Parts: sequence; C-alpha cells; structure tokens
Amino acid sequence: MLMLLAVAIILRCTLTSDADFMWARSVYAVDLVMYYLRILQLYLFHLTLGPIVVMFWRMVCCVVDVINVCNVYQRFLLVGGVA
Repeated sequence: MLMLLAVAIILRCTLTSDADFMWARSVYAVDLVMYYLRILQLYLFHLTLGPIVVMFWRMVCCVVDVINVCNVYQRFLLVGGVA
C-alpha cells in the first residue's frame, strides 16, 4: 500500500495536464479504499467494534441489493414510459 501511495505522489508531481492528473487521482482513490479496508479488518478483532463492523458489512450488502432492485425498477418505468 505504501508503494501505491508513492506511485500516486510521483504521478501527482510529474504529470502536468488535467487528463494525466486523473490517473494520479484514481491511484489515490484506490489507495484510500485499500487503507479503509485494512482499518476495518483490524477492527474485526476488537471485542466491542468487531460485531459492529460485521453488522455494517451485512448492511452494505443489503444496500447493494436494494440499489440493484431500484435499477431494475427504473428500467421497467423507462420502458413503460417509452411504449
């Protein structure tokens, strides 16, 4: 992860155009997600925060299912509106 952060910093300092700067921002975003996941893994072993993290992950999985159902519903509404 530190190597990915170093790559992001080098890209940020060396690239000058806006299109190239998007690469640096993308690497920063991936690195940040990796850090968050690493911290959440550390909390799993904590007696108090461990169950809370497990409940959070289950809740996120349910939110993804709800978003998928909303997308399917939206497509049906669009098809009905066009027809």
